[in-house]
Amino acid sequence: MKKITALCLLAALLFAQAAFADVSVEAGGKKADEKKIFLLSPTIGYFFPTSGKTRDAFGNSSGGVGVTINPEALGWESPRMRAAGITLTPYFGYTHMGKGENDAYIIPIGLATSWRLQQGPHHSLTLGLGAAVQAVKVEVPSAGVDSGWEAGFGGRVTIGYSLARWLEVSAGYSLMTDVDGYSFNGFSVGAKINFYF
Repeated sequence: MKKITALCLLAALLFAQAAFADVSVEAGGKKADEKKIFLLSPTIGYFFPTSGKTRDAFGNSSGGVGVTINPEALGWESPRMRAAGITLTPYFGYTHMGKGENDAYIIPIGLATSWRLQQGPHHSLTLGLGAAVQAVKVEVPSAGVDSGWEAGFGGRVTIGYSLARWLEVSAGYSLMTDVDGYSFNGFSVGAKINFYF
């Protein structure tokens, strides 16, 4: 899973760089964006649980994928929010952690808010907070654990940086409800690819 996740990330980055790096043209001596952001942006990342019990059961890290909805494409951002550098972004994700016969599945549906700390032409530094409802399933046969699907709640704080208009990277820490004695709090790193048309 880790190798597949890494290969998918590399392929997405190369494709996005070739197809979407040039998103502006010279118009009257000034740069003017000619393409609009697509409604959905794929995300990919790695999660590192801090609980020793969780690492022993499911491994030290796990890859995950997701998708975010871009408010800019829907016209959700008000002029006041835009001026303040604040963005609200709905997101969906899927993470599977597995080691031997043990499996954990986490599916968050949440809303993230970010505040732009620094802005460049196509570069920005952001601080983000997120909250999510999560569907979680934990299976550890040797311990007799099979939670079935349970609802939980999670939150996260992140710091992000736009390397280019089409690529955003982030790092953060997440907290979530324990499931059958397993804690899924931990650090994460990720990337988001923005497409334009």
